Amino acid sequence: MGLASVGQLPTANIQPALLNQAIHYGMSEPLETGNACGLGGNGPGCKMAALATPANTLVVADCNVGLTTGWAPSTDPNDPLHHYIISRVAYPNIPPGCWGATATCGTVQVDIGDYRSDISPNFPAFDQQTRHSGGNLIGYGDGHAKWLRDNRTTWDLFTGYTGPGSSL
Repeated sequence: MGLASVGQLPTANIQPALLNQAIHYGMSEPLETGNACGLGGNGPGCKMAALATPANTLVVADCNVGLTTGWAPSTDPNDPLHHYIISRVAYPNIPPGCWGATATCGTVQVDIGDYRSDISPNFPAFDQQTRHSGGNLIGYGDGHAKWLRDNRTTWDLFTGYTGPGSSL
């Protein structure tokens, strides 16, 4: 069945009650762009064979939008990206009317991490922005899923890096 006009979504065989429902999961942007597998971020995306540790690599997760954002950290143990929180994933339940540059807004602080002194003291307040009792569900590259604490939802998940300096 063709689309009536460009930009319209197909509606054939979709339950009417689901047509206007928001989907609250996001895929790994570094996998989609190829950054997580060494393609520089402008590639066609990563193939599973290119993932060094699929069992530790985020593919899909609870998220407030369709993409996780972020950039894969290096293997340098001193790379600060190892401690950056994937805020869209860690805090997917945005508080009503909270879209701005305040440290208590959690997920709306795109790419926040515990490198900011005004973020770490607010981690307990952010727990209410998680989906599942202080954490969220992460789907990994090998097909399994598990719950992960919000403050451990770091950019290391983009490559599955667990070496020195990793927060995983």
